[in-house]
Order: sequence, then structure tokens, then C-alpha cells
Amino acid sequence: MIAPSTTTIVKRDCYPSPILTIPAELLVSILGFLDSRSLLRCCSVCHHFDLVIESYAELQYNIELTLDGMVDGFPGNLSVSERLQILRNRRRAWYSLDWDQHLVVPMPGSCQAYELVGGVFAKTMSTGIGGNGSRHLITSWLPSTINSERVVVRKDIGLPTRDFAIDPSQDLIALVQADDDDDFHFLLPGLLQVHLRTLSTNEPHPQAGSVVLRCAVMFPITNAFIQIVDDVIGMMFWAEPQGPRITLWDWKSGKFLIVSLLSMSCQISLHYIVSQDRSSLQLPSGTWDFSFLSSRAYMLTCTAGQGSIEIFTFADETRNDSTTASIGALPVHVASLLLPPVLPGVHLMNMHTHTGPFAARCPVGKPFATANHARIHVVSIQYARTGCLRLIDSPRFCLFVHNRTLMSYIHQRKERGGSAVTVPWNKWGPLQTQFMHQREQFQWLRYVQGCRVVLPISYHVAGSTVQVLDFNVCRTKRQIFEEHTASSADSCINTDGTHVGMGNIFQAPVITLMPYRVLSRGELEEYNGVMIDDERLIGLKVRFHT
Repeated sequence: MIAPSTTTIVKRDCYPSPILTIPAELLVSILGFLDSRSLLRCCSVCHHFDLVIESYAELQYNIELTLDGMVDGFPGNLSVSERLQILRNRRRAWYSLDWDQHLVVPMPGSCQAYELVGGVFAKTMSTGIGGNGSRHLITSWLPSTINSERVVVRKDIGLPTRDFAIDPSQDLIALVQADDDDDFHFLLPGLLQVHLRTLSTNEPHPQAGSVVLRCAVMFPITNAFIQIVDDVIGMMFWAEPQGPRITLWDWKSGKFLIVSLLSMSCQISLHYIVSQDRSSLQLPSGTWDFSFLSSRAYMLTCTAGQGSIEIFTFADETRNDSTTASIGALPVHVASLLLPPVLPGVHLMNMHTHTGPFAARCPVGKPFATANHARIHVVSIQYARTGCLRLIDSPRFCLFVHNRTLMSYIHQRKERGGSAVTVPWNKWGPLQTQFMHQREQFQWLRYVQGCRVVLPISYHVAGSTVQVLDFNVCRTKRQIFEEHTASSADSCINTDGTHVGMGNIFQAPVITLMPYRVLSRGELEEYNGVMIDDERLIGLKVRFHT
């Protein structure tokens, strides 16, 4: 027999944990160092933690910023409680499409090129006097519930330009110089030049390593577009008969990051580029469009075969110290994500991609802004059957995919190493995308902001209807309570998936299951187009568009 122990048995719950005796204000300061996911985990630890986190605006603000895919900005004179209330009011307004104001902002003159970033709308206007470049620029800081409108008109910016990009958070505008002596081409053979100016003064940007970025071109350029992501400027342009090319610069050093060669389907060789810059790469066959995933990664859309999304990186995306791009380093091909298999005789006519703008930081005067990583990519695809000329034989579809889905392949490659992977559609598409018919074509860009997409207005039904798709569906109590409030919009969440039949295009029905919210509201006025940013829907009325 074992004698009974004389040790006093003490129940663990007789004495509270020392951490529970910490004053609430000190506990809040400690919890303030945690990210939002860790805060939510702490809510599950005990009732005391849950009560503290739910009771303090500082902690709720961090959680709800992440919920909405936002980052903190410049508070100014606003307290945390006031910023939290603004955030909640804006979330409620987006869920109901109830806007606070309906304002008209005149933008006189024609529109040759335009941009919408961080609440700033800018456009160039052709003078109609020779050439295809514009020297006229209007920049409007759009009105909001916090800030009033401000407009700057520059009748002559000092050079003819056909396209441009802006990042108001860096006070940066990148102007692509056009050939002022040619009415038919964007630029004749010679030098492609990108001028780096301040958006506020039109002076050379003080942080630019070189105020003019240059790239040699051998053939006339017929089209081009430019993007800014933090310290990187990327440009895709088409030269005849060369095809598409991509050039990336580190604009703060003025150095090339990447200079693409021809698509592998082109037979012309430009070996001189290789000898000048070892960062040259050959584009995949059928390259059609280009978009950044981050400041160190990008994607290409390719129409070859059944179509694919090609993912590249030109720096280590998984390292915390990757603050500067590798000058002259070849980009790394990470993955090829294949589209749904098609029937024999079917090919892709085009494959455009679009996402919201990037900003290096939250623009001054805004309490918060959309996080760069929280974004949806919209891929517009048109198919055709060989020998068929009818429009019904050339259907259009939209593919919606989260940025985090594409970026996950970069992180996976870091873990496994090796060469690029080819991922069949059934291994990635059904669970991580939405694939649906495209009823109307997108005529104007900037229809994506974060995880929201505003669809083209349809005039085929009585009245015009604005429709917004929201792919940030969390189903938390902070979102669900909104569904029972009065709303000006029809709202529903699609969790059942989308079914696209085979038709005469696909080898099998295309079924995708990524959830999304649909918001629809009828409009009394007709617009030529509609754009979106983090706090506005912008209807466009134009007489003509060059």
C-alpha cells in the first residue's frame, strides 16, 4: 500500500494568472505590439483578454484595418476612435452602396491618357496641333468627406507625352515622351524616354537617380503603358514587327532592372541588348499583357496553347531585408498557371490583365489606405474558333484571382527550390478563382481597387445599373451585422460557385468556387464609364475619347 501524500493539493484555478493582474492600460500597450491575427488568437485565450481587446479602440482599429485590407496612414488631428468610426462608416457605405455626397468635378477638354491613384485623377489633353503627344495636364485631388477638391492645370509640361503614371504618395509622375513629329506611331526608332517629375510642381524629382530614364528601341512603337510600384518603374510596349517588350528600372538609382528580348515566337534577334545588359530575358511565347504583383514580382499573361499566367520575381520576396532590387540580375521564372483546357481549333484572341494601383505609402491627409498586398487581379480573356467570324464564336470571360494566390507560388519556390512549376487548371483554378462570362467590355481602366471590382455599366436593360463585386468575404461578426441594415443596393454573397458550360470552347465545364459579394444599385444618370478607389465610385461623362 502507498501512503497518502502529505503535500497540499492546490487547484490551479484558485489563483489567477499574474498576467490577469496587469492593469488594462499596460496590457493594451503590450497587446499593441501584436499583429491583428495574433490579437484575434488572444481573444480566444480567455474572457479577460477578449474583453480588453473588444473594449479598446486602438486594438479594434488594428484588427479592422486588416479585415478591410487597409493600412494605417496619417492621422492628423483624428484620434484612434475617430479613425475607427470613419473606417466602420466606410465599410457600411460600401456594403450598402450608400454614398454621402454626389459631386461633379469638371475636367475640360478631351482625354488622351489618364490615371487615378490615391484619390488623384489626372489626364492629358491633345492640342490637335501636329503629332500625337500632349503637353497639357490636369491634376485633380478629388473631394472626400475629409478633404476638399484641389485642381492644378498645366498648359505646357515641357514635352509631348502619350502616357504617364503617378504615385501621389511619392509626389511622382513618370511621363513617357512621345514623338511630336509622327501622327501614326507612339514613338519612332531611337530612344524611349521616361521623364521623372514631381506631381506637385512639375520639377525634376529630387529622389530620381536620373531624371530621364532611357531605353533603345529599334522599331516604331505603336502602344505602351507604364506602372509605378515603390522604387520600380515598369513599362510594356509594342514595336512593329518586334512585338511586346518589357523594361523595368530602379528609378531611384536610374539603373535597368530588366530589359526583355523578343517573344520566343518572333524570329528577329536583338543580340546587342544582351551584350549591353545581362538582365535581358526572353518573353514567353504568346505574351500579351503585364502586371506587377509587388515591387519585386510580376505576372505575364500568355495566349499560347490553352493560355497561362506566368509568374516571375527579380528579388527574394521572402527575405525581410529585400529592400532594393538586384541590378542586372536575371528574373526568376516561378510558375506557369494554366487556364481551362480548350477544344481543338480554339485559341485565345487576347488576354488582358488589370489590378488596382500601387502606392509606396498612404497618401498625406488620408487616415488609412488600401494595402498593396490586398488586391484582386482581373484577367479578361477572349476565345475564338479557327475559321469562325461570328461574334458568338468569340466569347469573353473574366478570371478573378487574389494577389496572395499568385504570391504563394513565390514563397513555395523559396521553400522547395528547383525550376519553375507548371500547374494545371484543376490544381489551382477551381478553388482559388472565379471564372465567369463577361457581359460588357471594360472601356476605361481603374475599375479595380483592393478586392473590389466595379463592372462596366450595362445599358441593355431598362435604366443603368452599377454593379460592384467584392472578393473580401470574411463572414465575421463585423461584416455580417451589416447585412440586416437598410440599403440602397441589392446585395448577396455567392458561396455556391459559378458554372460555365463547355459550349464549343472548353473540354469540360468550368466550375469555380471562390466566394464573393455582389452589390447592385440602379442609377438615374448614364455614364460612359465608371472607376473605383478606396472611398469613391467615379462616373465618367465624356463627349469623345482619343
